This record gives sequence, C-alpha cells and structure tokens, in this order.
Amino acid sequence: MAITTITMPNLGQTIAELTLLAWLKKAGDRVERGETLVEVETDKTTVPVEAYVSGVLRRILQPAGSVVAAGEPIAVISSTADEPLAEEPKATPAACAAVPTPQADQRPEPVNARQVLATPAAERLSQERGINLASVVGSGPGGRVLVNDVESHLSEAAQAGQAVRVEPLVASEVVELSPMRRATVARMVQSVREAPQFALSIDVDMTEIERRRLSAATAGHKPSFTAYIVHAVATALRQHPQLNARYECDRLQRFRDIHIGLAVATPRGLLAPVIRDADRRTVEEIDSFIEELERKARQGRLLPEALRGATFTISNLGSHGIDRFTAILNPPQAGILAVGRIALRPISTEDRIESRLTATLTLTCDHRAIDGAEAAVFLGAVRAALEEATT
Repeated sequence: MAITTITMPNLGQTIAELTLLAWLKKAGDRVERGETLVEVETDKTTVPVEAYVSGVLRRILQPAGSVVAAGEPIAVISSTADEPLAEEPKATPAACAAVPTPQADQRPEPVNARQVLATPAAERLSQERGINLASVVGSGPGGRVLVNDVESHLSEAAQAGQAVRVEPLVASEVVELSPMRRATVARMVQSVREAPQFALSIDVDMTEIERRRLSAATAGHKPSFTAYIVHAVATALRQHPQLNARYECDRLQRFRDIHIGLAVATPRGLLAPVIRDADRRTVEEIDSFIEELERKARQGRLLPEALRGATFTISNLGSHGIDRFTAILNPPQAGILAVGRIALRPISTEDRIESRLTATLTLTCDHRAIDGAEAAVFLGAVRAALEEATT
C-alpha cells in the first residue's frame, strides 16, 4: 500500500509556472504507470504529465485552468481505492501582479478585479452574467472560485427570489496574457533593448527553384519554397560562420553546428521549432522535417527540446501576403532572416523586362557580432544558392 503525490513537472530554470490545460482522467479512475494524466502548457508548448506509478487517482488538487508553480502537488494516486489518505496537500497558486490603473482614469474598476482567485472559465462566466467574484464562495484549492461556484451563486439567488446584482461595466477589458505571450513579449523587449540591430534587404529570383520544385513533383513530392530557403541559408552559414553565432556577456560565440529555428504561428502564439544540422540534410529531408515540426507546433505537441538550441532563425510571412518585412532578433542569436511573398514581378534581365518569380529577403543582424559588409556578403551567398539552384 502506498500513496504517491503527483507534482507539476520542473522543465528548467526559465519555466517557473505552468497552466493546467485539461485532465484526461477523473478522480476514481484506474491509471497505469506512464499513462498521461493531464496536459499542461508552458510558455512555448503543451507537455503531457504522466503517472509515476500504477494505482487509483484519488484526488485532483488543481482544476483545469489553474496556473501552478513547478513542483507544486496537483494530484494524489494510491495503490487501492480504499486506502486512507492524509490531509490534502496545500497547493500554492502562482501570484500575478495586478494591472495598474492610470490615476486620471476615474471609471469604476472591472467586475472581476484580480484580488479574487478564480479559474479563467469562472471569470468569463461571471463577466458574462455581471457577477462580482468577491461575493462568490470558492470551493477550489486555496478558495479558488470555480465555474460550479458561480453557477451555484446564480441558482441560490434565483431560488431566493433575489435579483443578482450587476456591477457597472466599463467600455474596455483587461486581457490576461498567456504564459507563451508573456515569454514572447519579454524576449522581444530584451532584443530591442540590448542589441543594436540593422537590416539589409535583397531581391531573389526564385524561378530556378520553382523549376526544380516542379521537376521534383513528377517524382511524387514537391518540396516547399521554405525547404529550399532553409537549405540555402544553412549552406551560406557554413561558408560565413560570422552569423552562426550569439553575442552574450561581452563575448561572441560561434557555433560549429548549424541549427535553424523556423518561426511558426500557432493558435497559442509564435514558436520557433529547430531544424538541427540543417547543413547536413537534403532539401527533401528538410521539407519532411518542416512538415512534422509545423504539425506538432500547431497541435501544441512539441516537446521543449524541439524548441531549444537554434543558432539562426528564419521567419516567413509570405503565405500571409506580406511582400517584405523586418524581423526582430531572437536573442541572443546574431541573425534572423525575414522571407516575403514569392510572386511574379517584373525584373530587368540583360536588355529586356521579364516577369519572374521573386522574393524579398531581409536580414536583421546584431551589430555587435557582425558589420554591414560581412552581412551583405552572407546575404549574397544566400541569393546565389537560390538563383543558381546549388541546393
């Protein structure tokens, strides 16, 4: 006979808290060792939490929607369903600083000020019904207000024939940022504050790459433009390692391996899964790897390891109809390449004007790591690899 407490996993020093997304088991269910109990969200991805042991899930200590610190207890498993349990472990919810209100704004505070601990679902329901959460008794851990508590409050008021007090609403709302969005904000602020950045743009003729794509399609698979661009960038980084580097703590570190992060928009925010050893892969291998990474990223199934270790990043907004843009560095990397829309445009070839597939590539660099002339040579190498179809 044994009692086991399941705790929120520790996924590294940079991940202090996690959001509990959904329980896949309920209290009383039989669970096996290694079986997924719950899914949690870090600032970058969704991670399954597995049972350490086989047994019966006796208690769920944190409801879905809770923000919980790493190492805090979230569930209790016992060997059998009738073992006596000790007093329920006390979980400490992660605190969040209140959003400051400008002194000049004399409008009433929002209905659900953050003094009351509540799940996101309970907050939404109370806002929809105009309920002040301070008047609702919470039954969750630490007095957290759950959806059932709000519904019970409404039901009791209706049975007593009382009108539920509706607080005055303001013409704005405070949107709480997800852990992923908060992490993105922090990194971008760090990037702009610390790194002196400059950008160079170049137009690239993609006609030959399209010819190669069509030729590959006859063999059964048509690689994406992105796969060719990743391969060209990896080739150029091998030739010009100045940009396969990071500047940190007054030192420049150049990497022997080339690991390219590919920015991917997901429902939860922006991620950059890593294509490792990109210079050692064929275009076809890169294309297959990109498809797998993007699928997992959009499903929230990427493991934290798949998001670590990039030495350079590519951001492609061409599929969104953007012709050209300048990306912000992903610190502490020394470079990031922004890829615009690939489209037919008029260009001058020798003594005539032709309509050809072109794209604008914009390279953003950390001036502490590289100078403009070196960056221009690197960008020229990327263009040569694409236009000459050396990939």
